[in-house]
Amino acid sequence: MVMSNEFAPEEFCAAHLDLPTHSIRFGNIVENSTFLDHRCVQTKVDDVNLKVINRILGAEGHNNKSNVTFTNMEHDKRTLIVKFPFIKRFGDPNNRKSKFDATVALYTKYQNFRRIIVDIQKIGSQNKFELKIYFTLFAPMTIKMRKFDMGIPAQNNNTNYCDLNQLGSRYMSWDDNRRESKSVEEISESHVFMVHLKPID
Repeated sequence: MVMSNEFAPEEFCAAHLDLPTHSIRFGNIVENSTFLDHRCVQTKVDDVNLKVINRILGAEGHNNKSNVTFTNMEHDKRTLIVKFPFIKRFGDPNNRKSKFDATVALYTKYQNFRRIIVDIQKIGSQNKFELKIYFTLFAPMTIKMRKFDMGIPAQNNNTNYCDLNQLGSRYMSWDDNRRESKSVEEISESHVFMVHLKPID
């Protein structure tokens, strides 16, 4: 029986949650270990996107004014989740399918990682570092999307949605869910998923 914490001085970190994220990329690693980018997602920081993403941040969302994409590394659940807002506006404004807000969650288990490559670079003379993590995958990222129908009154629209275990319905792509669309192809044919975190101290 272990009676002292000196036996294992390093405390286990259950999760790194809501890490501000600069962008995410889908691609493949080709010759000379070069990352070939098929698709980049860098969501614009504006009032609309902030309002949508802050719905799922709980209390932290009240003070968030500069980040719209977040990464969760839940080590205890061995799960990676990247979430960001998606706004859809097209076609008939009276058609609910053509006008909605949503939160997109890209999701996978750690067992889906074939290899992880970490690229850390110092930013100039600042004591800050830029971190890019490349996940080589056995299977594509799972895409889930939680829609907030613009035609439903706010009190019935789950605007206080904070439970990250309820990520929404599954889709092949958030912006074009047709099986043979370019968007679906870019995601399904990408064996590497890259997360570019914002600078950290």
